[in-house]
Amino acid sequence: MAMHESPVESKITAQGTVSIVSSIPDAFLTIHCRSSSGNDLSAKSIPFNGKFTWNVSVGGKNEVYDCGLVVEGLHGRFSLFDAGRDWSRDRCGIENFACLWRVRREGIYLFVIKSQDFVLQYSWK
Repeated sequence: MAMHESPVESKITAQGTVSIVSSIPDAFLTIHCRSSSGNDLSAKSIPFNGKFTWNVSVGGKNEVYDCGLVVEGLHGRFSLFDAGRDWSRDRCGIENFACLWRVRREGIYLFVIKSQDFVLQYSWK
C-alpha cells in the first residue's frame, strides 16, 4: 500500500513574527493589515514607540500581508510581509525569522539582517 504525503502547501517550514514600530513623536499610527488568504488583523492604533506584532508561518504558499498605514496626514498601503521576499537570510531570517518595520515621517524602514540596519523600503505615497 502506498502512502501519500499531504500537499506542500499545508507544510509549515518556519514560524516568525512581523512587528511595526511607530517612530513618529506625538502621533498615533493607525495600522490595518490583511493577508492574501483573507486573514484580517483589524485596525490598531499605536502611540509613538508603540509596537504591533503578529505571528506568521511560512509553508508552501506565498503568504502576503498588505497593511494600510495612516499617521499625521501620511497614508499608504504597503506589503509588510511577503514570504517569497522576506523569508531569506538577507532580509528577515530563515528559522524563527522576525521582520521588524519602523515607521518614520520619511517612510517605512525594515531592519535588514544583511546590513544590520534599518533600510528604507517604502516612501509615503
